[in-house]
Amino acid sequence: MEFRDYAAKETSALFSRLLTSQAEVSLQQLRTLREALDAVVRGVEDEATKPQADQDIQELIRRLNTAAGTAVRAATQKVQKESQSTIDGLNEELKNEREKIERCYSLRRDLKKPNYAEHNCKH
Repeated sequence: MEFRDYAAKETSALFSRLLTSQAEVSLQQLRTLREALDAVVRGVEDEATKPQADQDIQELIRRLNTAAGTAVRAATQKVQKESQSTIDGLNEELKNEREKIERCYSLRRDLKKPNYAEHNCKH
């Protein structure tokens, strides 16, 4: 396996793990929020007997859901930006490594040419 293929495979695997990890964290946060909302609703339902209380509960749930959606979008964007920064850095490193390898191949080709040492290695 060439270095380029290996680097691409490993880089792709790293990003997949990073994104999966962040998605799992976001999902757990949503689950926790949902459990908290369910607890609030259960508590309020036990106390609420008026139609206004039901409307207030629904409004609270709507606002909390909106806030949770906004928080998830913000977290997702943050992860994407951080991942992109990492990707850009790794791509730059990969580019530099490719250039080094290409220079080595070029030097190797030059060294294999007849009379290269006679013309280029005189003291």
